[in-house]
Amino acid sequence: NLARSCIPRFNLEGLWVGNYGNGAELVNITYSDAHTLVATKVTGDAYIPRGERSFSANLAPSDEADPIELSESAASKWGNKKLQRFKGKGSVALEGYKDEKNVEGQLVMFDDYFSFTWVPMKYTVFFSRPSAKLTIDLLRDVV
Repeated sequence: NLARSCIPRFNLEGLWVGNYGNGAELVNITYSDAHTLVATKVTGDAYIPRGERSFSANLAPSDEADPIELSESAASKWGNKKLQRFKGKGSVALEGYKDEKNVEGQLVMFDDYFSFTWVPMKYTVFFSRPSAKLTIDLLRDVV
């Protein structure tokens, strides 16, 4: 649909890289329905292994959380006075993917990247598009 292709939050499909605190990890972004973004681990860690869901977010306008209002200096840096924010669910688990559960989360949109915050832990990961070299380097240990 042409209109959806012009809305940034519906054009995130594909590989993204974020640092979960133990080095760079790849996630694959897909959409499970018209409004639900799903991030699946391509490279996993000791807590959430590859192939498992890292987080999801409802991108429907009706589920949009209040935007983040930026200071004047931050707004000049980002070229926007407000950042879109969407409600989500983040996966958390003990080592070995034990006791996996969903916790409240938030996805925040920036110009060329996004972040996801696991709210109870106050833990945020920023995601950007990986270079071809980084993708190959990260996948070398997976394949």
